[in-house]
Amino acid sequence: MVKAKMPKLLTEMTEKDKGEFIEMTDDEIGDIVKGLQINEDIKLGSEFNFDKIYDAQYYAEKFPGFDDFVYQILEHETIELNKENP
Repeated sequence: MVKAKMPKLLTEMTEKDKGEFIEMTDDEIGDIVKGLQINEDIKLGSEFNFDKIYDAQYYAEKFPGFDDFVYQILEHETIELNKENP
Protein backbone atom coordinates (compact mmCIF):
# COMPACT_ATOMS: atom_id res chain seq x y z
CA MET A 1 0.00 0.00 0.00
CA VAL A 2 1.35 3.40 -1.00
CA LYS A 3 1.10 6.07 1.66
CA ALA A 4 -0.13 9.41 0.30
CA LYS A 5 2.00 12.46 0.92
CA MET A 6 0.29 14.99 3.16
CA PRO A 7 -0.36 18.32 1.45
CA LYS A 8 1.47 21.38 2.71
CA LEU A 9 -0.28 23.83 4.96
CA LEU A 10 -1.11 27.14 3.31
CA THR A 11 1.39 28.88 5.58
CA GLU A 12 4.13 26.50 4.36
CA MET A 13 3.44 26.96 0.64
CA THR A 14 5.78 28.84 -1.64
CA GLU A 15 5.12 30.22 -5.12
CA LYS A 16 6.56 26.96 -6.50
CA ASP A 17 3.79 24.98 -4.76
CA LYS A 18 0.91 27.00 -6.17
CA GLY A 19 -1.00 26.04 -9.29
CA GLU A 20 -0.59 27.87 -12.55
CA PHE A 21 -3.47 29.93 -13.96
CA ILE A 22 -4.20 29.03 -17.55
CA GLU A 23 -6.24 31.31 -19.82
CA MET A 24 -9.02 29.38 -21.55
CA THR A 25 -11.54 30.27 -24.23
CA ASP A 26 -15.26 29.59 -23.84
CA ASP A 27 -14.91 26.68 -26.27
CA GLU A 28 -12.08 25.12 -24.24
CA ILE A 29 -14.12 25.36 -21.06
CA GLY A 30 -17.08 23.84 -22.91
CA ASP A 31 -14.91 20.95 -24.06
CA ILE A 32 -14.15 20.10 -20.43
CA VAL A 33 -17.81 19.41 -19.61
CA LYS A 34 -18.94 18.28 -23.05
CA GLY A 35 -18.52 14.63 -22.19
CA LEU A 36 -20.68 14.75 -19.10
CA GLN A 37 -23.93 12.88 -19.59
CA ILE A 38 -27.22 13.39 -17.83
CA ASN A 39 -28.81 10.11 -16.81
CA GLU A 40 -32.55 10.62 -17.19
CA ASP A 41 -33.22 7.43 -15.19
CA ILE A 42 -31.91 8.98 -11.98
CA LYS A 43 -34.66 10.70 -10.01
CA LEU A 44 -33.45 13.46 -7.70
CA GLY A 45 -35.10 14.11 -4.36
CA SER A 46 -37.44 17.02 -3.76
CA GLU A 47 -34.58 19.01 -2.23
CA PHE A 48 -33.39 19.63 -5.80
CA ASN A 49 -36.69 21.14 -6.99
CA PHE A 50 -35.58 24.73 -6.66
CA ASP A 51 -38.47 26.00 -8.76
CA LYS A 52 -41.08 24.34 -6.54
CA ILE A 53 -42.85 26.06 -3.68
CA TYR A 54 -43.07 23.60 -0.82
CA ASP A 55 -46.55 22.99 0.48
CA ALA A 56 -47.88 21.94 3.88
CA GLN A 57 -47.74 18.27 2.90
CA TYR A 58 -44.02 18.53 2.13
CA TYR A 59 -43.31 20.06 5.53
CA ALA A 60 -45.50 17.47 7.31
CA GLU A 61 -43.51 14.66 5.70
CA LYS A 62 -40.14 16.34 6.23
CA PHE A 63 -40.78 17.41 9.84
CA PRO A 64 -43.43 15.12 11.35
CA GLY A 65 -45.03 15.67 14.74
CA PHE A 66 -46.22 19.27 14.55
CA ASP A 67 -49.78 20.54 14.48
CA ASP A 68 -51.28 20.95 10.99
CA PHE A 69 -51.49 24.70 11.57
CA VAL A 70 -47.67 24.85 11.78
CA TYR A 71 -47.37 23.27 8.33
CA GLN A 72 -49.89 25.76 6.92
CA ILE A 73 -47.80 28.62 8.32
CA LEU A 74 -44.64 27.19 6.76
CA GLU A 75 -46.38 26.85 3.40
CA HIS A 76 -47.68 30.42 3.57
CA GLU A 77 -44.25 31.80 4.52
CA THR A 78 -42.55 29.85 1.72
CA ILE A 79 -44.94 31.43 -0.79
CA GLU A 80 -44.26 34.89 0.64
CA LEU A 81 -40.48 34.37 0.59
CA ASN A 82 -40.61 33.27 -3.03
CA LYS A 83 -42.51 36.45 -3.91
CA GLU A 84 -39.72 38.51 -2.32
CA ASN A 85 -36.89 36.45 -3.85
CA PRO A 86 -37.98 35.18 -7.26
